[in-house]
Amino acid sequence: MSLVLDPLLVPWFQTRTNNGGMGICVSNVGSEILMVAGGIWLLRSTGGKDDEDGTNVTQASGIFDQALLRQLALAFVAGLAMIAAARLLAPLPALAAAPVAVAVYFGCLWMTKVSTRGISTPSHRSWLANSDADETPHRAPYRGKRAPTRSAIANDAVSPGDSMP
Repeated sequence: MSLVLDPLLVPWFQTRTNNGGMGICVSNVGSEILMVAGGIWLLRSTGGKDDEDGTNVTQASGIFDQALLRQLALAFVAGLAMIAAARLLAPLPALAAAPVAVAVYFGCLWMTKVSTRGISTPSHRSWLANSDADETPHRAPYRGKRAPTRSAIANDAVSPGDSMP
């Protein structure tokens, strides 16, 4: 998308705003929006399979839930608060106004606990703590056997599935 839009937008922004670099920024934002939209489209429904209650089951049912949408909305509101603070502080020098606007943004995120509330991600440790030692992926080929040493595998003395004597 940038390949097509850059040659069109750079001269357009250069003549209207004396800043052709803005054309590259706009085309990059357009490219990113297209990439995110493509990713969301790839997470579309699984082909019309319905759940017991008649709702359409999607592959992304665990990804785009209400908690994520709430997090996105709160982050958007924090961004609006940052823009409002930057606009109110516009008469001040940028080196004074920018840190205050960023502080407003992070303050809003902190007050709403956007980074942690509602998101549950299983950690590697909890997976290991709740799993049986024989079921871990790195031990599966040697279940009940002794794993071969690195030097034995490097010298082709043993194949990875063989046990050591």
